[in-house]
Amino acid sequence: MIEISGLYKNFGEKRVLEGVDLRVERGESLVILGPSGCGKTVLLKLIIGLLRPDQGRILIEGKDITGLSSKGLYSLRRRFGMVFQGAALFDSMTVGENVGLGLRERGGLNRSEIEQKVTQALELVGMKGMEGLKPPELSGGMKKRVGLARAIAMDPDVILYDEPTTGLDPQMAESINELIIGLKRYLSVTSVAVTHDMGCAKRIADRIALLHQGKIAFEGSPEEMEGTENSLVQGFVRGRR
Repeated sequence: MIEISGLYKNFGEKRVLEGVDLRVERGESLVILGPSGCGKTVLLKLIIGLLRPDQGRILIEGKDITGLSSKGLYSLRRRFGMVFQGAALFDSMTVGENVGLGLRERGGLNRSEIEQKVTQALELVGMKGMEGLKPPELSGGMKKRVGLARAIAMDPDVILYDEPTTGLDPQMAESINELIIGLKRYLSVTSVAVTHDMGCAKRIADRIALLHQGKIAFEGSPEEMEGTENSLVQGFVRGRR
């Protein structure tokens, strides 16, 4: 589904990605694990075309997107759903308006059809009947669910998650993990999540990639990650330097 090859990205003199190679298979859940500030979110933005790499290729189903025009990138993004770290909801809009925002911007559906898709998306994330609430009336976990509903309302082929459990208590974090797993099965989407939360990674991942100093230092299943003798991986898993 996604193939990344020799990817480099710098911001001035700050080196962020230094030759990332990574594949994401159709229908799998890949978690990119790494400490805060290591470039995980930058990698997500490159995949969706919000940033352009300094060097390297990003192929979506075999097509290199790094040279696409603005129009081409807009068309590409319609295939992606993005769940932002802070939910990124508009406080002036209701829950229903937030979830339907992308559908209205994209066009092609009348008001009744949009409302139907909004209702279906909210029901899938356990927020049925909440359309009239405003974001300030919601808890952190509820905001995450609304952000996820907005993503799946667009019928994406790929959902990108930026730190899906950050800022949540353990019980709510586990609820979000279960929701991610359930939606992957129900919608048959490809999922890419970035996180520094080992608990989240082990729960939702089919495969884990560890990003360290701008490169992928490890790839494997959660079980392989637990069993590896790689000292760098074990240090991250056990919380040791």
